[in-house]
Amino acid sequence: MEPCLPNPCSNDGKCTPLSVDSYNCTCSEGYYGSRCTESDYCALNGGNTFCGDADCKNEQGLKIYYCSCASGQYFDYASRKCLDLDFCPLMKCGENEECRGSRCWCKENYKRDNSTGDCERITYLRFSTDMTQGKTDKRQLTKCKTAECSMSQGMDAISHRIASSNSK
Repeated sequence: MEPCLPNPCSNDGKCTPLSVDSYNCTCSEGYYGSRCTESDYCALNGGNTFCGDADCKNEQGLKIYYCSCASGQYFDYASRKCLDLDFCPLMKCGENEECRGSRCWCKENYKRDNSTGDCERITYLRFSTDMTQGKTDKRQLTKCKTAECSMSQGMDAISHRIASSNSK
């Protein structure tokens, strides 16, 4: 008795006899299952190519496929790419915040206060240095013999002037 006659493998599958009453089907591209009866519509209808970097998924029995992306992404059929979901239009950020990448971030020149969670303005100290010998290295600045430092109210600025007596 020949288990491969007639061929039990559907859709041009190749039958290989294993014993008198058993066989194995090697399915042609786009088909799978013990007798090659299940269809992979992604392979049969160009879905793997169409979906690009997304995963092509079959819905068995419906003869359709769809493109599936990672969590937090969706498949844009126009560009055929996975794109990040953007929830910014639905979110309300604080006064000193802006939404980027579905998250509220502190605006430029602001940082998040760990205790309140609010974005607080960063206070910068501005340095003005007048060095007669052209030394700009911080180490050189601390080695200057004569220096006058002044701090304005609110610590908005520190002005540092090197006395002209250092130049020769």
